[in-house]
Amino acid sequence: MFLDVPNFPRERLKYLRELGKGWFGKVVEGEGFMDGPGATPVVVKILREDAPEEDRCLFMREVGALRALSHPNLLKVLGCSYDNEPLLVIMEFCPMVFIVFSAICEQDGM
Repeated sequence: MFLDVPNFPRERLKYLRELGKGWFGKVVEGEGFMDGPGATPVVVKILREDAPEEDRCLFMREVGALRALSHPNLLKVLGCSYDNEPLLVIMEFCPMVFIVFSAICEQDGM
């Protein structure tokens, strides 16, 4: 379903706070419990459960495109959770990106 993106079990995620909302759903900061000890900071994109099929397809295409990109300055897709609704994309967390994002949102009154 998500090309070569590994399935990330939902029970290995812990949501910490909502970072924002968009047309596709919302983005939350969280922790992912990978195979090693401790938690890894992550960002989780959550597709709206009521998203129409067209939005689901766009969401999945975006995941495929992000997964295909590989550059030190881009956040990496760590996995997806597509066994239940809503669809989730788990990505690396970069604090500086979200500090700037938060400042822009506050300035715009979001």
